[in-house]
Amino acid sequence: MVSRSDPTHEYAGEEGGSTDNRSDIQKIKIEGGDYVLVSAEKYQKLLDKLESLDTALEVQRTRIDASKPAPANDTATRTTPEIGAIESTGEHKGEIYGGIFPADNKPIWILEEPEPMTHYDAVELKGRALPTSKEGKYIDTIKDNGTLKDIFARHSDSSSSAGYFWLAEHGSSDARFQQFSDGRQINNHYDNYDGRTACLSVLSVRR
Repeated sequence: MVSRSDPTHEYAGEEGGSTDNRSDIQKIKIEGGDYVLVSAEKYQKLLDKLESLDTALEVQRTRIDASKPAPANDTATRTTPEIGAIESTGEHKGEIYGGIFPADNKPIWILEEPEPMTHYDAVELKGRALPTSKEGKYIDTIKDNGTLKDIFARHSDSSSSAGYFWLAEHGSSDARFQQFSDGRQINNHYDNYDGRTACLSVLSVRR
């Protein structure tokens, strides 16, 4: 242990003098090595300054991170497609965006099946479904947008079965369908339209 009487124990102030008059920081020499004595009060103040500096650096790092551009595949940066546009990527690739369905405020995606089919076959489509009567009425309100406009124009020129598409509601042998041209919905009575065995166009939907 070194005492003040130790010949190798020297005191010096912060500026190199002997003893700092403030006596809260002292530089000493012990056996040829330089050491600093700090009072408890001064030590606490230094800790507080270090903590403040760490906080300031953390805030700066947060600001830098926030200013960095988001990844290109971040869903938050993706632009909502226009109604009637065909999606080019993702799980809805090839499907037509139908906007937000008002009944549940969720997106609706539409796909024209390549060939007419019976109602029995249409309800068995995997991963998609026939539109309900409410969805059919909504689709009629957006039919003048993008690709939908072309589809409805193509099917509205005929008064045959090509001018209708199936809806989801059905009985044991008959089902509901909708006219492309004016949105009129009809119950398919077996005696008049061959019931669910008739082949009509299909606009399937995904929610």
